[in-house]
Order: sequence, then structure tokens, then C-alpha cells
Amino acid sequence: MNGFDKEIFLEQLRELYEGVPSGSPSWIITGGPDTGILGSVDALSAQQASATPCGSLTVAAHTEHLRWSLEYALAFYRGEIPSPDWSESWSVNRVDEDAWHQLRGRLRSSYEAVVEAVSRQQEWSDYGLRAGTLAIVSHGAYHLGAIRARHKLLREGSQQGDRDAE
Repeated sequence: MNGFDKEIFLEQLRELYEGVPSGSPSWIITGGPDTGILGSVDALSAQQASATPCGSLTVAAHTEHLRWSLEYALAFYRGEIPSPDWSESWSVNRVDEDAWHQLRGRLRSSYEAVVEAVSRQQEWSDYGLRAGTLAIVSHGAYHLGAIRARHKLLREGSQQGDRDAE
């Protein structure tokens, strides 16, 4: 095992991305599949994902950044040493419905590929590989928080708009 518990990592990664069944114990997020990254982004339309309720990055931008970072991690599992251009990871800010659908599908595919790569990885003696793998969860948790905060602001703004229309 070389100091890395793959089972715990994968459990927490799945919780972060897929959520947990309601009523089940969790380590990171509030229960429910809709509270993970995938459920959170699936609940939004392209218009909502492109909105800037707090005047900063959109949910679409955070989604692309997460997808890009998972692809970056996958390069290491393939034995590559990539030279990232992190500005690429923030290249998406606004999406139409088709682009939003595709982006969410690519995020899901990248997540599933990371799960598969970590599951297959047998050698964990490299410190950088262990640290980078663990960072996937903390990095994702940060961006899930940003996505959920924007999601809440969008819901509150929508409810305020409904009240204003009455």
C-alpha cells in the first residue's frame, strides 16, 4: 500500500462527486446525491451555470476547471509529466444548453476515468503521486463549495424575482 489508502480515497472521491444516499453517513458533504458535484451541476440550466450572482466566476467556469484538473491528474497516472497552462482551466465562462450538456458529460467522464486510474494504480511509493491524488479531493471540495454557494445565490435570486413579480 505504501502509505496510501486507496479505498478511503475512492470512498471520499465518490462522495464528493456522486453524493451519498439520503440518510447515509458522509465524510464531506450533506447527504443526498444532488449535493455532490455532479448532482449540483446537473441541477442547473446553462443560463444559471453562466450567471455571475456574486460578480465572479460562473458555475460553468468552476465545472470546466474541475474537468481540466482531473484530466491533468490523469496524465500523471499515465506516467506523463505535464506542463500545465492553468489559464486554460478557466477558459470557459458562459455556455449554451448544448455546450453545458457536453461539459457536464466531459466532467463525468473525467471523474470516472480518475476513479478507474486510481483503482488500477498499484504503486504508491512516489510522494508526488500520493499528494497529488489526495489533492483531488480537497481541490474538488473547494470548488463544490463555490458551486453550491452560487447555486444558493441563484435560487435566492430566483425566489426574490418571483416575489417581485407578485
